[in-house]
Amino acid sequence: MDTVFVRRFSRLAQVTLIAVYFVILAGAVVRATGSGMGCPDWPKCFGQWVPPTDSAGLPEGYKEHYIEKRKEKNARFAGYLRFFGMNETADRIMNDPAIYTELEFNAAKTWIEYANRLAGALLGVLMLVLLIMAFRLRKHQRKLFAATLFAFVLLGFEGWFGSIVVSTNLLTWTITLHMILAFLLIFVMTYITYQANALYDREQTVHAAQSLKWPAFAVLFFTLLQVLIGTQVREEVDIIAGQVSDRGVWISMLSDLYIVHRTLAWAVLLLNTVFFLMIRRQRPRDAALFRLSVFLMVTVVLETLAGIALAWFAFPALAQPLHLLLASMIFGIQSAMLMRVAATRQPAISS
Repeated sequence: MDTVFVRRFSRLAQVTLIAVYFVILAGAVVRATGSGMGCPDWPKCFGQWVPPTDSAGLPEGYKEHYIEKRKEKNARFAGYLRFFGMNETADRIMNDPAIYTELEFNAAKTWIEYANRLAGALLGVLMLVLLIMAFRLRKHQRKLFAATLFAFVLLGFEGWFGSIVVSTNLLTWTITLHMILAFLLIFVMTYITYQANALYDREQTVHAAQSLKWPAFAVLFFTLLQVLIGTQVREEVDIIAGQVSDRGVWISMLSDLYIVHRTLAWAVLLLNTVFFLMIRRQRPRDAALFRLSVFLMVTVVLETLAGIALAWFAFPALAQPLHLLLASMIFGIQSAMLMRVAATRQPAISS
């Protein structure tokens, strides 16, 4: 196996993983600024590959046109839902008038959403190149090729589902599922990056004692649980935000689910601290794992501070996308740590 080629594949996998985080951040900015419907159609924006900068560039009768287009797309999507027995959800999509409310043009929101789509398109190009390179490794590294193919298909599905998010006018559960798929993509890309590195990096194949496997799984599980509860809290915030403009009262209007989310945040901080101390005391110490644990603790602390800022300072706009980005980073770091402590030894390729 060509060592130089494997190194290039590994570096591209790392760049692609970073791009995934960048797209998540861009999507979080879109949501925090309320720009999700900045482009009423997909993949174009107001029927153009480069969106207009003012209302003079809008197509005539665009509101009625895009409402009809969305109804057609939603009818197809509702058909898929009914196929899986989700009749009530399908009926709501077809009959909820709020879904077909066309917002007034806002150039800033349009370009924020368009920038998000450009970031997604760049990620798609990187993923395609990565898949082409993985094809060359398919005979010797079938799992790595299969994971890359799955990541490519998953990204395509995520892009398609993004169009459903738009056509349903940001229906809350579709946004949540869109985010869950993004976390799944992080996990798969982290696996690809780890496996690619292990092909040539001898340090990558020296693992800490497997006694850390279950603690690593535990912190990852509680992070996922916290994220899932957090998405439900965010759905409540979205509903409240549509009814009340004063951010200062949003916290008081949330259900007890917010209390659970806040309490679990401190539990997650404690669990990760214990996990960090276990790694720190491990002998012989896995240097790479310890570096990851330090990075994890810094990220968890920053995430906790971002959550405090949201609660104490009336949901500052900057803290919302930062909160989601840090949560996704925590999940990614923990995934890499779990893969490292759970993996079996394998020889690195010779250079």
